[in-house]
Amino acid sequence: MKTTKAEQLLSELKIDSPEKIDPVLIANHLNLTVEYEELEGCEASLFSMGDSGSIIVKSSSNPRRKRFSIAHEIGHWIFDKGQVTQCVKSDLHRWIHGNKETSANKFASDLLLPKRMLGNSLHVRKITLDLIEEISEKFDVSITATAIKLVSESDFPACVTFFFGQSRQWIFPNKHVPDARDGFTFVKILQDGTVAKKLQSGKLTSKGGAEENGNLWVNESDAENYTLWEESFKSQYGILTVLSWPKQDQIINFLSKDEGGAESDF
Repeated sequence: MKTTKAEQLLSELKIDSPEKIDPVLIANHLNLTVEYEELEGCEASLFSMGDSGSIIVKSSSNPRRKRFSIAHEIGHWIFDKGQVTQCVKSDLHRWIHGNKETSANKFASDLLLPKRMLGNSLHVRKITLDLIEEISEKFDVSITATAIKLVSESDFPACVTFFFGQSRQWIFPNKHVPDARDGFTFVKILQDGTVAKKLQSGKLTSKGGAEENGNLWVNESDAENYTLWEESFKSQYGILTVLSWPKQDQIINFLSKDEGGAESDF
């Protein structure tokens, strides 16, 4: 298996446990200083000066966002050295499109949540909020970043999505979920009966999980014949939802149809 740049860096620094992962010290090792200012319009900036540079982080951001922002800017230093970058909040959620922000996010994820330290958590059929919260606490990383990591590296079909109000803001299915261009698309408005809808309407207060009918989440002709597992978490920013297919029958049967031609949902 190919070793990522972040994994190489951790190995070089002999960092072998979550509590040793300090993005500030890692930045210093790379001749980068880290400073905190009340930035307007961005979460962090990177300024390069030859073989050294400076990361400026928004001082009012929460501690876990600061950690991710620093790791993100280290990614820019590794991949985009010599450029000035200014990253807004939305850049920290770019995981699908192949651009420099996606590369920096994946680097930050590999640095703060290295696969070799996640163990059996990547091999579960059902990704639960209890698991996400446990890893988030252990690695001092946000719930969102942790959920994305577990979904992206899972051995089984899974998807993470975020809603503000009733509208979907972004979605990230892993490689085991059929491509939207083949007709496997997800709802863009919260549906009645989902845990996420109950959180949005106030019927639930903070989080919940349930087995649900597939057609509450997937716009696919046979979706009503299958079930999936939903876990949703409500924060001040909106509702984060993780979908898993423990039985996998919907995914397997869809792929066996050999359908195609639908327009991309992303």
